[in-house]
Amino acid sequence: MRLAFYFMIAFSSCFRGGFIAAQEKKSAEQIEAAKRKDLDKIAESVEFLFADGQTGSLVKSPIFSWSNPERQSDGGLLYMWTKSGRPVATLGIWRVNEPTKKSGYEYQSLTPELFEAKSSKLGNWSPEAGGVEFGRLTEVAAPLADNRRRQNQMRQIARDHFSAEIDPGTPNSEQLRVLPTPVFLYDEKPKDVIDGAVFSFASGTDPEVLLILEARKISNDEGWFYAMARSTSHAVSGRCNGVEVLSRVRLFPSSFHPSFKLEFWNESVLKD
Repeated sequence: MRLAFYFMIAFSSCFRGGFIAAQEKKSAEQIEAAKRKDLDKIAESVEFLFADGQTGSLVKSPIFSWSNPERQSDGGLLYMWTKSGRPVATLGIWRVNEPTKKSGYEYQSLTPELFEAKSSKLGNWSPEAGGVEFGRLTEVAAPLADNRRRQNQMRQIARDHFSAEIDPGTPNSEQLRVLPTPVFLYDEKPKDVIDGAVFSFASGTDPEVLLILEARKISNDEGWFYAMARSTSHAVSGRCNGVEVLSRVRLFPSSFHPSFKLEFWNESVLKD
C-alpha cells in the first residue's frame, strides 16, 4: 500500500512536470508567433517605387528564417520583393539576445534598377547604385527543357561554379556553404527568363551572400546568367569559377554603401 502511495506521488509529480513543460512550450511558441507578427508588419510597411511607375511586390512569406547563436542573435527573417517576378530587394530583420533588446535590419538591392523604399516604420531609402550586375556563365550546359531536371541543374551549377567567404583576409574568415535548397524560386517569370532561383551562402544557417541564377532565352540563344550580392554587414567575397565577382567591405550601423543599408533600433520600435 505504501509503495502504491509513493508511486502515485511520483506519477503525479511527473505528470505535473510534463504539464508545466507543455505549457512553457506553448507559451514560447505564442511569444515566437507574436514576434513574427511584429516583423511581418515591418515588412508590410515598406513600399518600393521604381522610375517606370511600377512597384515591388512583397513575397507573401519570409523566404528564409535563420539563427546565429555565435553572434548573440535570437534569429531573423529574410523578406524579398519582386518586380515582374524577378527579385529586386531583400530586407533582413533580426533580434539580438538579452539583455540588450536590440534589433536590426538591413536592406540589399538585388536589381540594376534604382528605386525608392518608403516605410512608416523604417523611414525612406534610395540606393544610389544598382545592387547587382549580371554576368553570363560560359562552359556550362544549356538549360534543360524539363522543369524538375532544370532545377536540379541550377543546384549543381550553384554548388560547382560558385563559392563565397565572409571576413576574408582576417582571423575570422570563414568559407561559406551553399544551402542545397534555393531560398527563392521564380514563380512569375519575365518574358526573357525560362527559370530562376536565389541561393544562399550561409554561416550555419545565417545567409551572408546571395546568388541569383537565371536561365534566359534571348532570340534563339539560351544560357545561364548570374549575379551575387551581400546579405550581411560583414566583409564578403564571392567567386565564379575561381574568379572574384563580389567584394564588399565591412559596414557598421549608418555607414554608407550605395546599394546596402544597415541600422539598429530599440525593440520598442517593433510595437509602434
